[in-house]
This record gives sequence, structure tokens and C-alpha cells, in this order.
Amino acid sequence: MIGAGPIASALVDAHLHVRPNLKRILLWNRTEARLKGICQRLHDLGYKVEIITDLNAGVAQADVISSATASCNPLIFGEYVRPGCHVDLVGGFTPDMREANNDLVLKSKVYVNCRSTTIEHAGDISEPIAQGVLSATDICGDLFDLVKSPINRRPQDITLYKNAGGAHIDLTVSSALL
Repeated sequence: MIGAGPIASALVDAHLHVRPNLKRILLWNRTEARLKGICQRLHDLGYKVEIITDLNAGVAQADVISSATASCNPLIFGEYVRPGCHVDLVGGFTPDMREANNDLVLKSKVYVNCRSTTIEHAGDISEPIAQGVLSATDICGDLFDLVKSPINRRPQDITLYKNAGGAHIDLTVSSALL
């Protein structure tokens, strides 16, 4: 988990819920002290939790990476992401925000929460498109597609899911649950 805010904590909980076989959790944040609370909570629940200082080394070990930051510069570099990894980019929601570099985008099967709010508005997607690294047609699907059918994924595929936020998704999920 990259980031230390309330969204980071919720993302860890969500991944642990759907992936109960996860045994080791690595936490990274620019300000290490902000991770103490989530680290202690997860430790108390019986998980092996470690606060790391070398983000690239942590990324190289991960099967699942979630990032919820306000970074304007990439934190996750494709050269360190191993085959079969899943990456969630949840923090960047403006054109000038980036959590992953172009190398990661290029080597991933890319999914977004909503094409209309992500392609032109989230830097992790809009910048690679503007630079010719990715095209809108390269995006494998959005949240609506993912709900309809599962991902066709080979074990070595890197998947990247870019969530740029938006209350419309909350409304859609809430309506479906009701």
C-alpha cells in the first residue's frame, strides 16, 4: 500500500477481504510516521505488516499494489513491477497527478473506473495518451465492463486499474446494492 490516508486503510481492508490468502502487507508513505496507526491495526488483526523505506524494492516484491496519494510525479515504475501483479491507482484525479510511469502503463492491461471521467482528466491515463504511449482504444474496459464479465487474464499479465473517482460510481454501486 502506497499512501497513509483513510482511503489507503480502506483499500487494504478491501484487498484483504477479496484476497484472504494475502499474508504480508508492505506499507510505504513519504511520511513514515503516518503509517503507524494502520500498521498497528493490521498487526493486531494478525497480519505480517512492514513499513518499508525503499518503495522500488517493495514494488518488486508485491503481487498487488494499491496507491492512494496526491503525487504529481510517478511513484511506481514499470521496471520494478513483476509479471502477474495487479496495480490499483486511486489517488491521482487531475491531469497533473501521476502515480505510475509510462513504462508501467505500456506493459499493463489497463482498466479504468469510467472512460468519460478518466481518459481526459486523470494524469495516469491522459498523459500517456497525450504522449502516444497509450490510446483510448488500448483501454481494456471500465468498471461497467468489469461488472458484466471477468477479466481474460493470463498469469503473467500485469493489470492496472485507474480509478479517478466520481460520485456517479458511488451512486451506481449504491443503486445496484439496493
